[in-house]
Amino acid sequence: MRNSDRTLAAICGSWVLWFQGCSYPFETSNYGSGDVGGYEDVVLDLPFAEGYQAFCTQGANGSYSHQSSSTQEDIDLDTPNGQNDLVYAPIGGVARVHMESANKNFGYHINIDLGNGTYVVIAHFSDIFIEDGAEVAAGQILGFEGCTGSCSGDHVHVGLHSGEATSMAEFGKSQSVSYYLDDVTSGLEGETITSEEFVCGEGSGHIYGSRLPVGTWHPNGSLVKTPDSPLVYLIENGTRRWIETEDIFWSLGYDFRDVALISDMELNCYDVGSTIVSSSDIETMGDDGDGYPEGTLLKEESTSDVYVVSDGTAMPIESYDVFLKLGWGSRQIMTVEDGMVGETQGRVGSCSAGYECIDQAQIETCATGEAVDMGEGGADDGGTEETDDDDDNDDDDENNDPWSMLEGEIDDGEFGLVFIPPNEAVEEAELVGRDAGTLLEDHDDGVLVYTSASFEPGAVFDFAIRYSDGMSDNYACEFDGDAVIERGTIYAVYGETVLSVESTTEAYNSRACYHRVAVPDAEIDEPEEDTGETVTDSEVEICYAPGVTMAGGELYLDGGFFTNWDSDPADTASFGDTQMCATVQAVSGEEVKMNAWFMESSTVEWAAYNNWCLSIDWQGTLTVDGTTVLVETRPWSEASWASDPCNTGGDAFFNVL
Repeated sequence: MRNSDRTLAAICGSWVLWFQGCSYPFETSNYGSGDVGGYEDVVLDLPFAEGYQAFCTQGANGSYSHQSSSTQEDIDLDTPNGQNDLVYAPIGGVARVHMESANKNFGYHINIDLGNGTYVVIAHFSDIFIEDGAEVAAGQILGFEGCTGSCSGDHVHVGLHSGEATSMAEFGKSQSVSYYLDDVTSGLEGETITSEEFVCGEGSGHIYGSRLPVGTWHPNGSLVKTPDSPLVYLIENGTRRWIETEDIFWSLGYDFRDVALISDMELNCYDVGSTIVSSSDIETMGDDGDGYPEGTLLKEESTSDVYVVSDGTAMPIESYDVFLKLGWGSRQIMTVEDGMVGETQGRVGSCSAGYECIDQAQIETCATGEAVDMGEGGADDGGTEETDDDDDNDDDDENNDPWSMLEGEIDDGEFGLVFIPPNEAVEEAELVGRDAGTLLEDHDDGVLVYTSASFEPGAVFDFAIRYSDGMSDNYACEFDGDAVIERGTIYAVYGETVLSVESTTEAYNSRACYHRVAVPDAEIDEPEEDTGETVTDSEVEICYAPGVTMAGGELYLDGGFFTNWDSDPADTASFGDTQMCATVQAVSGEEVKMNAWFMESSTVEWAAYNNWCLSIDWQGTLTVDGTTVLVETRPWSEASWASDPCNTGGDAFFNVL
C-alpha cells in the first residue's frame, strides 16, 4: 500500500477538528477504509522532495551505530553540512515531536504514529516546524535536517519502529520496512526495496533519489513564507507579493496562523509581483464586494465539504491530505449556514465534476508550469552517527526577493540594502550621497546589494542611488516640480528586521533626492525640515568614529554657521583609538561646523570627500552626547558652495543637523 493512499481513520478518535465523529470535512476523500494494516504492508518514501538525491552512509545492521534494537533496521541518508535542507513527512499520521535532548541518541526527532503500534522515526533535525500531536500528510514540511543527538555530521536517520510514538525513539524496536525510490547509482527508477537491500557505506554506498511529491502551489489569496525568512507574501494572480510591514499585515485583517510554510522551491514557482505597501493595494473581498475575504476557509453546517475563497470562487479542497500539505492544519475554518457558500461567492467548484477543485495534482504543479530541479543532497560527506566529512554542495535556489539577496550576508547588528532597478536595461548602479562611503557594494545585472556592520541601533542612513542604462544617468528618486518620482524598488534589512525606506524632501542635486532608513530603536528626534536647529544652549560632547582603528587623527570644531573655524584641532586621537571626541558650547539655532581627518596605518583619510561635482561622500559615525546624528556635508570652500557647486576640493566640512 502506497502512503499516498493510506488512511488515517485508525486514529480518527484523536482528531479534534471541525467535524463530528469520523466524517471528513471535505467534499471527496482519498482515504481508504479500515486501519493501516501491519507494519509488513508499510511502504515509505524518502523524507525529501521528489528529485532530491542523498547518499546512504549507513544501512541496516551498520557497524557504526545500527547494531542496537532501536536502530538495526534503520538507514542514514547524508545531507550537506552547514546547509538547511527541508525534511518532509515520508508517510501520513500523527506527529509526536521529541526535543528532550539535543546531545544524545536521536536528538531532535519526530515519530509519525501510524495508529497500529508502529511509527516512523525521522531524526537529527536542527529545527522542527510542527507541534506535537499535529496530523501530517505525506509530503508535508516537517523541519530542517541537521546533526542533533549522537552524530558527527548532518544527515537524516529514518526507519520504522514498533512501540509507543509518544516515547523517544530509543525505546522503540526497529523493524524492516520497504521504501519507494530511485537507485541513482544503479540507474533504476521507481524501485521498492527493503531497508536490508540498501547499499550503504563510504566509498561503496549508493545514491538514492526521492519520489515523494510535495507541494509547489497555493491558490490566490494564500499567505505564505519560507521557514528561514521573515518575509510574508500574498499569492495573487499567480505571483508572490511581499507585505512590506507587520502593520500592513494586521491592517488587512490577516492572522499569522493563516501563514503557510513553503519551500524555496515553491517560492521560485511564482513570479515576483509588486510590493504591498498599504491596505489599499489589494482587494480583500469577493468579486461582488459581498463575499468572504480571499483565502477564507468555509464549510456549511450540515456538510463536510471545505472550501477556500480564491478569486471570488469557493474552491473545494479534495481531501485532508491536500489540506495538510497546503500547511493549513492549524487554520480556522468558518462554519456558515447551509446554502451561504453559493449565495455569497456566486461560483462554487466541484471535485466530482473536476471544476475549480484543489486536488493533489494541482498543489504538486509549479505555478510557472515548469519542472523544478531539486539537485543533489549529501553526495558523500559521511554524515552518520559516527563519521563526517564536509561537503561543499551548496546548490540552493536563488530567489528574487530582498531577503534571499541578503541571505548569508546579513548577521545580527548588520545593515543591508537592495536596489532593484525599474527595467532590465540597467548596466550599472551606485550608491552616492551622504553615507555612501560606509557601505560595500556588489552589482549583479543592475541589482545593488550593500552590507555594512557599522550601523548601531538608533542610526539613520541617508543615501541616493544613481543608475545608468549605458546612455544616461537616472536616479531612484527624482524631482518633478514639487513631486517626488520613485524609480525602482529599494529594500533595507537590519539583521532579520525589514526596514521602511522613505524618500526625503532634501535634494542630492537638482534632479535627485535622498532616501532615508532608520535602524530600529532610533533615539533621534528628526526635524521635519532641515532647519539646523537641533541643539540647545548647552555644552555637548561630539565624537567622530571612522569605523576603523585609527593610527591617529584630528577633529576640528567651531560653533556657528559659515563662520571662521578654529585652525587648531579640538582634540587629537592617539594611536589605537577608535574615535575622537571634543566638547563644544552649542547655540540654539546654529549648526556646528567641523572637519576631521584620521590615519588608517600610514594613509591620511578625511571624514568627508568632495572629489567630483556634488559627489560628497561621508564615512564614519558621528554622535552628540552619545546619540548618533545625521550630518550634512559641504565642500571645503564655502564660497564655491554658493557660487560653484562643482567645486572639486579634496575634502569637505560636515555639519551636525
